[in-house]
Amino acid sequence: MALPPVADDTPDHLGPAGGAVWRLVVDECKWLAETDRPALVLVCEKFDRRQDFLARLESTEPVLFTDKGYAYPNPLVGMLSTLETEIAKLLAALGMTPTDRSRLGVAEVKAKTAFEEMLQRKAQRSS
Repeated sequence: MALPPVADDTPDHLGPAGGAVWRLVVDECKWLAETDRPALVLVCEKFDRRQDFLARLESTEPVLFTDKGYAYPNPLVGMLSTLETEIAKLLAALGMTPTDRSRLGVAEVKAKTAFEEMLQRKAQRSS
């Protein structure tokens, strides 16, 4: 069973980034089922958090300094990196990459690969 239409069912608590991801996924990823909803909500929440981290980083530096002048990485940089890794894992679990869609059996299959098309053009020129 596919997820319900976006207009009726976008979670109210999602911010702009999470809401945009929700709408895109529900509109385009017809293979998702109702049981995928918790993972989809989680990934959308993480996109909202990512937007917040990026906004906070705009007002600071990636490297901070102690009162004695020692440099240390801004904790937001590490938190952003960790969050993006978590997002990538959730997207993979939901079949959002060509490899993952293939693994799930929902990948688009081309009639001919680019290599096969090249060979066919070469054969046509030779004849």
